Amino acid sequence: MSMTPNRVELSDHDAELFAQASRLMSESLDRSRARRIALVEEKAGGSKAARLEVPPATLRLLSQILALMARQQTFVLYPESSELTTKQAAELLGVSRPFL
Repeated sequence: MSMTPNRVELSDHDAELFAQASRLMSESLDRSRARRIALVEEKAGGSKAARLEVPPATLRLLSQILALMARQQTFVLYPESSELTTKQAAELLGVSRPFL
């Protein structure tokens, strides 16, 4: 996988791993009624290095992003409060500024 500020290029192997991760996360979340889910990092030998609790909605979003990446679909993430110029919005949508 190579990444530039504007694009991530995936190998077929990376795409398959992302698809599998997205599917497993979705299946787990579909059965869960938990308010928070713990992510645990395990070091070699099985010792736990770090624990982070996140709401299920966070993992659902990550699962959706992984699925888009697995299908090698183009997507853009912008903070909701971001403001774009008309030129930036037109470029993002792939249309001319006058059309926008």
